Amino acid sequence: MNEPDPKGGGGIDAAATDHPNPPLAPSENSVKSSASVPSGGGDGAAAAAPPPRRTFYKRVLPKSCIDFTSAEGKRLFKLGLAEGNMETFFPVSSQFRTQEEPAFCGLSSLVVALNALAVDPGRVWKGSWHWYSEDMLDCCVDTERVKVQGLTFDQVKCLAICNGLEVESTRAEASDIATFRKTVRRVSANADSRGAVLLVSYDRRVLSQTGSGHFSPIAGYCEAEDAVLILDVARFKYNPHWVKLELLWEAQLPVDQVTGKSRGAMVLTRRPSVPAVTVAEIDRCCVPALLQQAQRRVDAAGGSVTVDNLGSLVNGVVVDILQSKCTGIRGLLMDECGECRCQAPTNRASGASPSLLPANHPDSTLAGSTPVKAAGGTSPTTAIAGCGTTAARVGE
Repeated sequence: MNEPDPKGGGGIDAAATDHPNPPLAPSENSVKSSASVPSGGGDGAAAAAPPPRRTFYKRVLPKSCIDFTSAEGKRLFKLGLAEGNMETFFPVSSQFRTQEEPAFCGLSSLVVALNALAVDPGRVWKGSWHWYSEDMLDCCVDTERVKVQGLTFDQVKCLAICNGLEVESTRAEASDIATFRKTVRRVSANADSRGAVLLVSYDRRVLSQTGSGHFSPIAGYCEAEDAVLILDVARFKYNPHWVKLELLWEAQLPVDQVTGKSRGAMVLTRRPSVPAVTVAEIDRCCVPALLQQAQRRVDAAGGSVTVDNLGSLVNGVVVDILQSKCTGIRGLLMDECGECRCQAPTNRASGASPSLLPANHPDSTLAGSTPVKAAGGTSPTTAIAGCGTTAARVGE
């Protein structure tokens, strides 16, 4: 539901008429017609009323899927729990959410993963609290665009990396079912000491569901029945459900018409600390915008870099990086404490506001002394002498 529908539906769930599986019940709004309105011609004629829009409340799961809340669904859960293959269920289900827009399944699945893995966004959600929500994941693709087009496999991967996750991604066309089964078992049993979340991109039609491309997290595995538990983030449409692992594997194989590649799966784990990432690691997803900002600064300075303006330009670019919404970009200049790497330890401990250039740099006096603040407008950490891997966070 997140990768665009080949019919041009932008990945948004199709109407009930596109599939024999009917909705549970149409809303009363579906039988009401719009009132006629005067035409713009000024002749008093009434314009033709637009056809009523059908609205729905949920859908019945097809026979290929087993409702998690059914007797059979509970039996599979008990079997998986006894096998030790439901460990991922607890952190993922604790953060399970309904996608806020019809084409937000990729964003919502990633929000579930980030919060389940206890990643601090370093930005305020509401009040004084740091927490992930869909509208915060806009460093790779603007969320307004996502509402219309959804996200591709690589765009979700980009967003995951930008927000401090390590990503082990595999497209189905480059893998096999045995490898996928091994990955599902490993993540479901929580074999990674840091914890991991498995997101799957698949074609709903292979599961006899309506719609097309979709993302959702996997919350467990029943080895005895070779079934996986999908926590479908489109909860307004389908309840969480079990499907055969082989069927979910087959649902990853169809080629996405937007990318020309198959869908796939990605294992997300939390980075042990704020990373010193490279441009290659973030797939250059956020760098173009940063370069455009730098060019605008140069243009504003008259179109050239001189001895007189070098310090202020460098200072401005560094501030742009530290204020970037991309965690990976900020990691280029911030250490594990969230402090600017350009600051000398003595300055950091004293809480002073040093130049962003080395002290022996000829333009260090031009760089200015404005304290650098991270995205969100507040200093990400309290200055602590000899800070190792922890620091007090504002608003906690």
